[in-house]
Amino acid sequence: MRRLSGFGFLLLCGLLFGFSDPGQAEDNGYIRAEFAGEGVRVDGWLNDPVWQQAQVVDRFFQREPREGEPATEKTEVRVAMDEDNLYIGVMCYDSRPDAIIAKEMERDSDLERDDNFALVLDTFFDQRTGFLFATNPNGAKFDAQLGFGRERMNKNWDGIWDVRAKVTPRGWSAEFVIPFKSLRFKEGGKQQWGINFRRTIARKNEEDLWRAWRRNDGLLQLTKEGVLELPRPVKRGRHLEFMPYVTGGYEKGYPGYEYETGRTTKTGMDVKYGLSPTLTADFTVNTDFAQVESDQVRINLTRYNLYYPEKRDFFLESSANFDFGSPHRAMAFYSRRIGIGPDRRPVPIIAGGRVSGKAGKYDLGLLSIQTGKERDIPSTNYSVARIKRNILEQSYIGAIFTQKTPADEAPVNRVVGADFRLTTAHFLGDKNLSVAGYFMKSFTPGTAPRTHAFNFFVDYPNDLIDCFVAYSEVGDNFNPEVGFVRRAGLKGYGYSFRFMPRPPIPHIRKLHFVLREFANTDFSNVLDSKNSIFRPIGFETQSGDEFEFNVLRNFDYLKRPFPLFEDVVISPGKYSVVGYETKLETNPSRLFSGEFGVRWGGFYSGKHRAMSVNTALRLSKYLTLSGGFEYTRARLPEGNFEAIQWQSRVRFAFNTHLTGFIFAQWNNEDDETTVNFRIRWIPRLGSDFYLVYNEIQDTGYTSWRPKHRVLLAKFTYWWSI
Repeated sequence: MRRLSGFGFLLLCGLLFGFSDPGQAEDNGYIRAEFAGEGVRVDGWLNDPVWQQAQVVDRFFQREPREGEPATEKTEVRVAMDEDNLYIGVMCYDSRPDAIIAKEMERDSDLERDDNFALVLDTFFDQRTGFLFATNPNGAKFDAQLGFGRERMNKNWDGIWDVRAKVTPRGWSAEFVIPFKSLRFKEGGKQQWGINFRRTIARKNEEDLWRAWRRNDGLLQLTKEGVLELPRPVKRGRHLEFMPYVTGGYEKGYPGYEYETGRTTKTGMDVKYGLSPTLTADFTVNTDFAQVESDQVRINLTRYNLYYPEKRDFFLESSANFDFGSPHRAMAFYSRRIGIGPDRRPVPIIAGGRVSGKAGKYDLGLLSIQTGKERDIPSTNYSVARIKRNILEQSYIGAIFTQKTPADEAPVNRVVGADFRLTTAHFLGDKNLSVAGYFMKSFTPGTAPRTHAFNFFVDYPNDLIDCFVAYSEVGDNFNPEVGFVRRAGLKGYGYSFRFMPRPPIPHIRKLHFVLREFANTDFSNVLDSKNSIFRPIGFETQSGDEFEFNVLRNFDYLKRPFPLFEDVVISPGKYSVVGYETKLETNPSRLFSGEFGVRWGGFYSGKHRAMSVNTALRLSKYLTLSGGFEYTRARLPEGNFEAIQWQSRVRFAFNTHLTGFIFAQWNNEDDETTVNFRIRWIPRLGSDFYLVYNEIQDTGYTSWRPKHRVLLAKFTYWWSI
């Protein structure tokens, strides 16, 4: 049995903060995989002979609602293996199988809204990284890569694996098959991996775990995981994967708008090669992202840049290896700078490569992408090098280098940086604590001083008390052209304190009391902005509904006119206002669920009222309707305005391999309606067929005018050697 390390980090915290040694964490459990010489027929029934011989894990305990008590429904888990695959068999007994909730079938949908079963594999047995796999009674698939457990979870990673599930008179069962080729691990000798299991019973709002069932822990707390023993050596091999694609379709641009018309045909390929059992190289040629869902366009009523999440598969895999900084302040690398122009229109990617993974105690990420010329954007090379050295139990120190090299006369832009994170799950015995920071500097010929960004924070994320303090700087001339800056020229500090007791009040699971403040000054220490939230009351019910009431205080010092919305411009000056906000979120596992918010009070030189509504109607596992609406009405001396935006989605599924959606959105700032329609068919594992239709309508006239229409089909075929 391994001993959990981390004494050095705890001693350091004791010296700095005067806290005592927390002692030893609880022992880990063990499970041994049974060898299945003839493999397992994955159909969800658990009737193969190997399941009768395999060790059974059935001691699950509640994390919610009653910490440490036995699970209210029995769960049995078995693990088996053959030469090529790992198998997990699960039997989720249920005293009311007619009440099982299972409405999701699309891959990577939010299975938390359903009854579900999830497992984590820490294949390097380092308590930092791993893989998450989950399913529901429909056999829907969800997977993710984990980097430093709960702190870095890439939900958009799509591995090659499969699962089948069945609802039975005794509950529901599932069988997972995970090829060793899809994982990363150290080869040779006896294999021990970290492992843990979690079951969610949606109608009871209950969360049960095998290990790490305390409220301060959870499934992603890898330091409390169990241990999986593989009875035979396994090999990942230096396998080679090819994913060629072909895209064909037609686009039409209408007069008066800068869109092209004509047929389009495109071919390309992605290649994946295992340089070693722990390092993988990826190559892409003539990359295409036709199947990616459209961004949700937002009206920005602040002085800060909006951050849009990455959705493209090539950049999502192993993205944790390249993370540096925070979208709340600044990032050294922001992958949406590559292949997407400032107007959010695509820029062609000619070719690129990436190496990611582990080399001993180091996490590595190397990337180089070449884009083509598009409109007034020159052909450009983007390069990133990222390294992290694992130290202590869950901590690291690291560095990053980025470079943007345009093909025209524009100067080369570079960023270098260093960061660290010291993390433990055993602070004061069983509490979580993180101390982290980064420093980076940009280099562009001809720029003035203050080209740096800096951040330091201490985070104490626990169930009863969750708090942090932070300090940051972003220089006036910090310019990461391969990264992201929310706003430059500021020094900032912030703190947050959340107190969440669980008093014996009928139907109430826990209360929320919050005090949070963020402030920015310029480099002359003149206050630029301050935002605070005081939550005198908030609560979560046993059924999973949440309510909060907040008092908001905002200060802004405008040194120049601020164009707020359309022709409304706020005059320079100091603005200090008080506002109020209520929010209600219902349990998303219900047939009808939603998030509802109302905000009112001071707004710059006047008043405003704002309302937001997001709802979902889960009619069945085949059809879900959802939508959102945001409305802001402001009355100001500089002028009145109304900002309106809405979006709606229709998700449908014939089975877990044939799904689709329709997404439409509109706002009265752009005066555009965009429609995105997509059907996805998975003919075999790793291969995909997409049918995509996109349309943009100009609504700024008395009648709608079409701007752009595109109909595309894309087929990707996967095979490996």
